[in-house]
Amino acid sequence: NESINLHDFVIPIIQYSVNPNNEDHIYILEDALDLWLAVIENSIECTAGLFALVPSAISFLEFGTENLKKVLKILESYVILVPDMVVQSYCHPIMNNLTQLLGDLKPEACRAIVHLLDVIFQACHFSSLGESMVSSGLLGKLIDSMVNKNEDYSYVLVNYMSLLARLVLIDPEFIVNFVTIAGQQQGPIYNGKHLLNVILEIWLDKFDNIGHPKQRKLNAMAFATLISTTNPIILGYLAMFVAIWGDVLSEVKESGGGDALVYWQEDISTEVGTDGIDDTPETKRKRALLQRDPIHTTNLTQFIRLKLGECETLNGGTHIFNQVDRSLLDQLNELMKC
Repeated sequence: NESINLHDFVIPIIQYSVNPNNEDHIYILEDALDLWLAVIENSIECTAGLFALVPSAISFLEFGTENLKKVLKILESYVILVPDMVVQSYCHPIMNNLTQLLGDLKPEACRAIVHLLDVIFQACHFSSLGESMVSSGLLGKLIDSMVNKNEDYSYVLVNYMSLLARLVLIDPEFIVNFVTIAGQQQGPIYNGKHLLNVILEIWLDKFDNIGHPKQRKLNAMAFATLISTTNPIILGYLAMFVAIWGDVLSEVKESGGGDALVYWQEDISTEVGTDGIDDTPETKRKRALLQRDPIHTTNLTQFIRLKLGECETLNGGTHIFNQVDRSLLDQLNELMKC
């Protein structure tokens, strides 16, 4: 509340300092961005004046400036504070600008963009995002960046894979339909294979490059989500999915609710912590967002079992699993009993 009382004083200062038409702005911009971020982090609501600054943050994306990481953090803070307002007012320009930046920056900057997108996908209703993701070219560029991978950027590729996993978890039908249509438009690529084949093969081939248990679980859940289908291309990779589920289930001992301490030990999670000491309003918002994340709320064993059952029902019986090596199925069954 005290923070909001200062908005009338602080926001005009930020407004002046980030205005490129002011000659002085290049000298005070960095400090102004720090102040701007601190104001959002300590706000319990988004006043009209604070929200009116959003277009300035978006405009900085267009230039890909040296302050890009701070600008991305500012936009993330807005998304966590007022996700619906941000999407309703600025979804398309944000997606447009992030699409332009994606893949054309150093790995750390690409990772920061992927992180912002991941937060957007978690915090906002996907029904409000899908059209902008397609029309801005964002989804197409994400797929293209995975397919035309550069071996020097395997670190970035892993982040793209996890972003795709997040999207599959939210709306698998939307993603598979998009890839199928894009594949039909392109025709066979890479030794006569279609786009969906190519994406799945790259995704599976590079899975072991994913180091953090949290991201490994996210991708494993995406693979489980995909098998709830009769699509022969997806089901052709069933044996590889089973092998990955076996690996992931053997790595982490989850609680009954699906959480584990190791899932909290990464970027945003480390930053948020779990002890509640000296929390800013934003820290509480971030923790609440994390606690709704399926990674923390879904028991992987139960989830895989559910999706295997759906796959069996959709495909008319257990014969669909005949393509999977018996020893792999036995190993998975043993792990799911534990």
